[in-house]
Amino acid sequence: MALFEKQNSETRNMESQTMYQQQSASENEYDIYSGEGLEAISEAAKDCRMFLSARKNASGNGVWMLSGINKELGATVRVVLLDAKKVWVEKRPGDGHTVQTTEPGGIDVDTFLENGFERYTAKESGYPVLETYMYALMLVDYPEVGPVVITANPGNLKYFRSWSQQINFSFLPNGKKASPHSYIWELEIGKFKSKPTKDNPTGADYVGFSGARSCGLVEKEKYTGVVIPLVEQKNRLLIGVQAEE
Repeated sequence: MALFEKQNSETRNMESQTMYQQQSASENEYDIYSGEGLEAISEAAKDCRMFLSARKNASGNGVWMLSGINKELGATVRVVLLDAKKVWVEKRPGDGHTVQTTEPGGIDVDTFLENGFERYTAKESGYPVLETYMYALMLVDYPEVGPVVITANPGNLKYFRSWSQQINFSFLPNGKKASPHSYIWELEIGKFKSKPTKDNPTGADYVGFSGARSCGLVEKEKYTGVVIPLVEQKNRLLIGVQAEE
């Protein structure tokens, strides 16, 4: 009897060890995706020259457009985040022309309060200076395009902040925190109305980014072969990139 008990004990130990090894292997397969969220995002990658923006098409529907090649991508677009940065953008009143885009504090400004919020105007020009965010992205279905940029505006800033929170609280199946580049996100378009002005008392209707939905991890081959090389390029993604007009 003791012999059978010893054999059964050894069998259980071997089965337990095998299960542990299988579980460890399963957990380790996700290690390449682990990271520390947006606070650890790399500042090194290739220069971005094209912008992703939401526009109305000929039918009046919201679609994603890629500037530079004027390509319509559809009502949703799948992306991987490469970089994110807070910036100051100086805008010329009237036509909204971007005068310059800098790091926060890179423009000499006057500060005032508006509706309880701190606002800025450039001392030299008197033009408004907006504090906003720029995101460098890889288009999952068009990786050959290279990195593209999307810029938040006051109308959809809360949706970008919500997306940032989703990224920061993304975890892998093994329980580890995901790097900001690990997941594919589907960007959605919503309808908005601008504030009333003297020329347009009812405000103008427009479309823009309205949220992001996680679509799972990037394929391992694409993650190591495309995403990581883009992130690890020597030139920084968003430095010197001017906000879209």
